Amino acid sequence: MQDSRLLHLSARHAYRPSDQLTIDSDANLTRNRFNLQSGPNRTEVKQLSSFGVWRPSERPMTVTAGLRAFGFSNASGGNFTDTDSLNLNAGLNYDFSRNLRGSAGGNVNKTGANVTTNQTGILAYQADPRPLANFTYNWGANGSVSNQTGGGGNEGQTAAGTLTHSAIRGLADVYGGAITVNLSQAVSAQAGIQSASGNRISHGGSVSWGRSWDTSQAYLSLSASDSRAWSGEQSVFQLINLQATLNSVLTRYSSWNGNLTVQATRQQTPAVFLASSAGTGGFTVSTSGNLSYVHSRVFGVPRLSLTSNLRSNATQYSRLEGNLGATPNQETWAWDNRLRYQIGRTYVELRGELANINGRDQSLLFLQLRRDIGF
Repeated sequence: MQDSRLLHLSARHAYRPSDQLTIDSDANLTRNRFNLQSGPNRTEVKQLSSFGVWRPSERPMTVTAGLRAFGFSNASGGNFTDTDSLNLNAGLNYDFSRNLRGSAGGNVNKTGANVTTNQTGILAYQADPRPLANFTYNWGANGSVSNQTGGGGNEGQTAAGTLTHSAIRGLADVYGGAITVNLSQAVSAQAGIQSASGNRISHGGSVSWGRSWDTSQAYLSLSASDSRAWSGEQSVFQLINLQATLNSVLTRYSSWNGNLTVQATRQQTPAVFLASSAGTGGFTVSTSGNLSYVHSRVFGVPRLSLTSNLRSNATQYSRLEGNLGATPNQETWAWDNRLRYQIGRTYVELRGELANINGRDQSLLFLQLRRDIGF
């Protein structure tokens, strides 16, 4: 006989003694027990996290601090696995002026007996936009220093700097909408550990169009970027992205939205540069689409809501020009439907999903009853 048991407990606490200080904490415990023909399997996951933010009203600064503890254990077939980790972090942001900002932060990570630390300081300047021909021109610069300990071969210090500038132009009344043209360039340099490919130059450009009418909005964007190392390890990363979005409010209680994204990426690494011309890597093309419908009062019943979401993803890996190790095409689609009813802090949700993952049809029917407890 085979059976399974699931236990999940969660607690959340929010502490806000004033408008300047907030502390949010979460605790979760999940236990899974499976009795299989091959033997019992036990899994336990424990998580504890807390994050605080302090924004004093008399100073232009923000202080953050947090901790996260995680524990995982599994017993199966006479084998036992037990891991735990702890993270402590703190940060400070300070606005010296409207254009100049400084920040500093540090964290301590403990995984088992291994302890690593990291400290970082950043100074960033962003100039005010100004007109240039028919464009709006802007530039900025930033520098950073960091120190890392306990990371094996990655211990040491790093210094980095980046200089960026961009030009934006807007064109109104184009097919009933507005077109925005954006051109940008960035140069970065890095010295210290992990600096082999830190010196890079990047170029980017985008054209977007947006329109609103009645209760609908449409958006279309085409962007391209090219980033390559100009010293040290030779590498190139190229990206082309096409995105289309359409949102519409149907009635007082219902609406729908859809989006389509087509992305092509290509990355050339040092190994490719040293190889023959038969290994240029080619482009990886990915397509994703999403269509959703939301109704907040089904059949006119208050607090009875329906959410229907149809999504599709496809990735094509080019095997041209000798890239024989590329993964074959993979397609994934799913149709997720959720009917939810709320009574005070009690929620009843019926979920049904149909999906096709790697050529295999899958289905899910799930009924959930949840009660939130607050003080």
